Amino acid sequence: MKAIIFDKDGTLMAFDPFWAAVAEAALTDLSCRLGVRPFLEELKRSVGLRGKTTEKNSIIQKGTYKQAADAINAVLKETGSPARVSGQEIEKIFLESTDHGEICPACDGLPQRMKKLRDRGIMLFLVTTDIPAITYQCLDGLGITSFFQEVITDNVAFPAKPDPSAIHYLREKYRLEPEDICMVGDTETDMLFAKNGGIMGILVGGEPLKNSDVIRIPDVSYLDTVIE
Repeated sequence: MKAIIFDKDGTLMAFDPFWAAVAEAALTDLSCRLGVRPFLEELKRSVGLRGKTTEKNSIIQKGTYKQAADAINAVLKETGSPARVSGQEIEKIFLESTDHGEICPACDGLPQRMKKLRDRGIMLFLVTTDIPAITYQCLDGLGITSFFQEVITDNVAFPAKPDPSAIHYLREKYRLEPEDICMVGDTETDMLFAKNGGIMGILVGGEPLKNSDVIRIPDVSYLDTVIE
């Protein structure tokens, strides 16, 4: 193995300690700004937030800021509020709320494990649908930013996963054959991304995917057992 592409949320960073807290703060702030504080719970449920946890496959876990705005606008319409929000506004208020989130590694000794992979000569990449500011805030908080050869975030350069354009770009730029590189992620989207790009997928945690031959590991600390 010459290269590994990582997902961020749920793979390298524990999801709920950060995103549930950020979403709670952002939606509370938003409900106050829009004058719909009594409907805060409805706003939270619309994007998949339940208390201090996020619902599996919810907008918070897998969606975009535009999808979050659409869900929130549907609630606003039902309540009779004339207010509406855009995806850009939701992105901005989430970015303003990131200090409420706790950045926790998804496994013990994450920086040491990433260093070990890099010291073996394996190139490490990150492909995420998150925006650059939050991505680097999280990577810095985890202490692993310096280990990545390249970080690809949500921007106009590539379509989002599972479109394989980012895989094709990395393979061409770094002269990698399909067997040289794998994708490590925690969602079906990540595994479909790998499949579409013609590379091996390694699923972190979660339930086994139906009709899939991807390798499954409990967390990234087990990577050594499958990439020898």
